[in-house]
Amino acid sequence: MIFILKALIVFLIIILLVASSGKITAGVAIPIIVLIIIFLYLSFRKRKPKKNSRVKQTTRRLVRISDDEFEADALFFIHNKIIDAKDLENLQKVNQKYNSKRDINHLMAIRNIQIFSDSIRIALNSKNRDTAESRFKLAVEKYHIIISKTDVLTKKIIQEMKQVWNDINPRFLETMTVSIVTGNIDKVVSSKTKDTKMQYLNEALLVIEVIGDVLSKQNIPSKTLVDLKDKIYAVKNAVK
Repeated sequence: MIFILKALIVFLIIILLVASSGKITAGVAIPIIVLIIIFLYLSFRKRKPKKNSRVKQTTRRLVRISDDEFEADALFFIHNKIIDAKDLENLQKVNQKYNSKRDINHLMAIRNIQIFSDSIRIALNSKNRDTAESRFKLAVEKYHIIISKTDVLTKKIIQEMKQVWNDINPRFLETMTVSIVTGNIDKVVSSKTKDTKMQYLNEALLVIEVIGDVLSKQNIPSKTLVDLKDKIYAVKNAVK
């Protein structure tokens, strides 16, 4: 509509100029000036947005993940470790789902569970003692953060987390003991004196005793520690 009016004004100005035959008198000048002012007004005035405009300004709604869907995702990552490309792809899809729905509380809970699960996997499988210890400490930190989120997690998720933790804790202690004892046995092989060799073996036995006491107080028998102890005594008897 505005374009048509502006075109009409230009047309009228041209008509006035042609009609005046190049002689601009007061009678011609005034209408031309008025038309020019109207043209400029139409060109620079601010247009108000239409109420029924097709362009709608929308805000994203916060869509909360259902408890059942969240519980299923959480339980999956509690019991399944990220060990290959397919697992990683699934993890990314789940995280994108929570990101797209802007469900921050559930997203953070899922991420903590993923970090906990991954840390446990590395702690139990790493051959590097420092790496195993640091990842286990991270798992401990995430575990306490996770089970404290009672306003976000379902009872089943918390129960499963506690069950996994009760199963993992003695396994990690056993794994660390095996790592320490194996390291000491390797040092025995490379040592030159009998006293040094016996020192490493006695340190290994002390570690086994300490961890054994911790597990026995939890009523957790450990055949692994028994076998390690027998191995140490066998090495001691062979030391010359």
